[in-house]
Amino acid sequence: MTSVVAILNNQAVALAADSAVTTSGPYSQKIYNTVNKLFTLSKYQPVGIMVYSSAEVLTIPIETVIKSYRQQRKDAFCLSLQDYADDFLTFLKTESSLFPKKVRIEHANQVIHFNLVQLRDRIMRRLTTDFPNWGEPTRNQVKQAARTLLKEHHQLFHTSNELPNVTPQTRTKLKPQIKDVIDVWKKEFKHTFALSNADVTMLSEIGLDLLLREYRTGIETGFVIAGFGEDEYVPQLRSFELESSVLNVHKVRDGNSVDISRIQAAIVPFAQTEMVETFVQGRESSLDNLLLTLIDHYFTDQKNIVSQNSAARTNIAAIHSLMDTLCTGLRQQFSAELAEFTKKKHIDPVLATVNSMPKEELATMAEALVNLTSIKRRMSPDAETVGGPIDVAVISKGDGFVWIKRKHYFRPELNPGFEYNYFKGG
Repeated sequence: MTSVVAILNNQAVALAADSAVTTSGPYSQKIYNTVNKLFTLSKYQPVGIMVYSSAEVLTIPIETVIKSYRQQRKDAFCLSLQDYADDFLTFLKTESSLFPKKVRIEHANQVIHFNLVQLRDRIMRRLTTDFPNWGEPTRNQVKQAARTLLKEHHQLFHTSNELPNVTPQTRTKLKPQIKDVIDVWKKEFKHTFALSNADVTMLSEIGLDLLLREYRTGIETGFVIAGFGEDEYVPQLRSFELESSVLNVHKVRDGNSVDISRIQAAIVPFAQTEMVETFVQGRESSLDNLLLTLIDHYFTDQKNIVSQNSAARTNIAAIHSLMDTLCTGLRQQFSAELAEFTKKKHIDPVLATVNSMPKEELATMAEALVNLTSIKRRMSPDAETVGGPIDVAVISKGDGFVWIKRKHYFRPELNPGFEYNYFKGG
């Protein structure tokens, strides 16, 4: 995971990103605090890009991808930031030397492998839950649990919407490309859960649906593009996530879109957002769901109490209907009043301050918000998935992309040729 933050007002956008990346091997996980996640999208135009969730795009290191894009585009410019985002996405979809068919298929197989690992682990957890205290399930009980979860996930994947460009021919062409990884997992499920050949046939459909339907696979690379188009005088922001790209079927999910000409200011976090939400809103967004769930549970408990009251049984349906109405009304009123309170007491004052901040203060605030998330992870028992040096940049129309803080894996003063080569051919 990671933490990246963009802060925008009417004169500039500040971008900040941590340096942590988690790598998983066959025996352990490692966290490195040296990864670059913030880049110039163009060497010459006021546009930057940040990445989150993964340090690779379709198995290719993110630095290689972005620097190859910059090399191809050189000093070309776009009239709007949306055009920059669209052009970069088109590059990811169509670039054939960097992302040949073999690479795209390899990544597709990684997506399937990752999700089938998750599915196997869910079955294991289900068995642990159903048979606690060292209980041993029988062979038939293991088989039934595995069958049930396989069917549930097959139905879940298959009912999500199909992606654009998918045809029956797409499935026919893709099936042999993923056959090897599916065959491995068929053997795994048969051996571990005593399933038959008929039981595991649905794994082929699950593999295809993971790549050709909108269901979130958990393997994505997020992109945040911010700055100015040639015809724009206030900063803009666009984001999207790319999960897979195979046989001209691209699993892309649109994210946040910010146009500062329509609002006073914006603070936009990505990936691990809880501490930024707490700073801006006064609480994490997950707390809202908890409070609404408590309301639901209260009315459910009251309905159960009424059901056990013999004097109320003749009117039980009417009483339950009234309670459902009261629950719905309370949820709506609570949500509306909480949102209004949050806006007036927390969000509006913070954004009003951001609106008047000079560029230097925007950079300081962006760095502080990423650092706040890093400290929270360090003080928690969880892995420190946010950390390391924080890269910070400010983009303005007049000055372009300006680094405020930037880590190097080398000493710049010992490598004068680096800067020469960076701008060579401009």
